[in-house]
Amino acid sequence: MSDMQDRIEATAQVFRQWLKQNQMPVTPDERVNAQTAAQLLGVSEGHLRNLRSAHGGPAHIKARGRVSYRLHDLAQWLEAGRCESLDIAVFKTRRI
Repeated sequence: MSDMQDRIEATAQVFRQWLKQNQMPVTPDERVNAQTAAQLLGVSEGHLRNLRSAHGGPAHIKARGRVSYRLHDLAQWLEAGRCESLDIAVFKTRRI
């Protein structure tokens, strides 16, 4: 597995643990509704709706008028937006 795949799986595992701990519903194929997805990502449900309408955000499934998200897709989207911090030494300046 690549480093990115490892991070995605680790994030999905954190999601699974949170869902179990908070007794949140999840389908057998690991899908959650938009409200739960928003909680997992730390955004509002309205923000997710806006992302969907702008053809952005995590991949979603729409069936019979209901939107759901797979945990893997949420983790993948979250990790894709991750920014690595730079070493503080890069920002040190030399005195003349």
